[in-house]
Amino acid sequence: MQDEQSTRHVSRMQQIVLQWDYFKLTNKGTPKRKLRSVPEKFESMEDYMSVFEPLVLEECCAQLTRGESQDDFSSVPHGAVVMDFEKAHNFHFTSFGLEMGKCKNYHENDLVLVSKLKP
Repeated sequence: MQDEQSTRHVSRMQQIVLQWDYFKLTNKGTPKRKLRSVPEKFESMEDYMSVFEPLVLEECCAQLTRGESQDDFSSVPHGAVVMDFEKAHNFHFTSFGLEMGKCKNYHENDLVLVSKLKP
């Protein structure tokens, strides 16, 4: 039961992050969320999630906007070709083909901005 609950929660968090508009985040900064302090003990799993989910989302948003200001591989656009596409569980699973040597910089579950236009 706990694994199923954890899986649903991760999927929910992924859906929240994937709904964010990257260009609005980088132009306006991170949205201000009300964050609770972390207690020494939690009453329930729901209590734990209600404290940590906003903290994790805030950190994720900060990482995304911080990545925009860094001059490294992650902020350099790369051309790609869609190789395969599948929709399942409210997600789009897409496989891309990249230039030789570019693939080694990507890892499973990396968050990648896909755009028709250069950002």
